[in-house]
Amino acid sequence: AAADGAGPTNDPDDDLPPSRGGGWTPLHLACHHGTTLDVVRLLVSKRPGALSRRDALGSLPLHYACSRGASAEAVRVLLEGYPPALAARDFRRMTPLHHACAFR
Repeated sequence: AAADGAGPTNDPDDDLPPSRGGGWTPLHLACHHGTTLDVVRLLVSKRPGALSRRDALGSLPLHYACSRGASAEAVRVLLEGYPPALAARDFRRMTPLHHACAFR
């Protein structure tokens, strides 16, 4: 639905499943739990708009992938799908690179 509640938009990712808390998409959840490269590829292929969705903490799926030790290949898929994620800062002003350094 449109942001103002007036009706549907042309965004193919407007039908992302509602999150159960914190604004997470299935891709956020998968990245948080250290999923496989195949699952990341599948989720990105089905809902590419999830790459740019921020959760309640301002984090993108890439933030979680980096903080949870995702493979370089999985991180590459996330970055290729949404390059601006590299510079995105969460509520603590941390980029995905900060997460990778801080939590490894």
